[in-house]
Amino acid sequence: MKSLITNIIFSFLLLTQSADFVANAQTSFVLTKEEGHYFTETAINGSPNIRIMVETGVPAVIIDEENFYKLCSSIQLEELATANDASLDSDERSLRIKKLFRGEVTIGNLRYKGLIYVVEAHNHIVVPFHRLINALDSTANLIRFNFKTNCIDFVKSQMVNLTDMHFFPIVQYEPMPIFESILELSDTDGHSADFKGKFVFDLGNASHLFMCRKSTLPILKRNKFKFHPSMDASGNIIGVGIFAGFCKIGSRKKNGISIGITKRSWDFENDIIGYVGPSFFNKSILVIDPEQKMIYYK
Repeated sequence: MKSLITNIIFSFLLLTQSADFVANAQTSFVLTKEEGHYFTETAINGSPNIRIMVETGVPAVIIDEENFYKLCSSIQLEELATANDASLDSDERSLRIKKLFRGEVTIGNLRYKGLIYVVEAHNHIVVPFHRLINALDSTANLIRFNFKTNCIDFVKSQMVNLTDMHFFPIVQYEPMPIFESILELSDTDGHSADFKGKFVFDLGNASHLFMCRKSTLPILKRNKFKFHPSMDASGNIIGVGIFAGFCKIGSRKKNGISIGITKRSWDFENDIIGYVGPSFFNKSILVIDPEQKMIYYK
């Protein structure tokens, strides 16, 4: 009987250690979609079952003070100076930056190295997944976004057939993945416009496309597009937008979509045409190759 109890306890310890190992060795992530945004659960610095927002349209990790001190107090980080009124701004809200750090954070078995914005109370821990590196296997560096099964995994090139996929060349990878392409637009009243230039692949964009005000508004006005109020998921008016009867970026086409014109802009984005969201690639697969600087898509 004593031997049986000992074996049961030993087996339980093995299962517990195995579960911890799986959480910490994670390089594949099941996503849940809420109001157009993607979330997953993983370990942060060894603490399991932490819910995070999966992003590519932010330049750094964004975390509230409570979670920062709970999850990052045991690691060495370099604190950087920041202005008292510094903030991260979007169309919907402004987050005051309480502290700014630079360092390394582990996400499952992936590694993030860069800036960490500690902000006032915020609903989500935000992680830029394109900035993560596979610490378990440096050759498994392709980031595959499967919007059919809602999964992200970091895989070897042999596991992905890229020959039948279209691609965008990446012209800047950090702090956000920026690619070049041509946007073709037309509305239902016969107005049209083409934009050739840079786009951000923004996993956190709940819409198909947000266009940037500085680089697109003058052309849209000149080509007589009609502007309509642009609203967030709660129905609050946050700006203006257009209705596109036809929209094409690269080889992907969409018909009958609303496109918001965003006010948000990071310092380096004066020449960005727009932020392309995952809805533009729904029910499809997209692969980022950080080394070859390519975004492949079907």
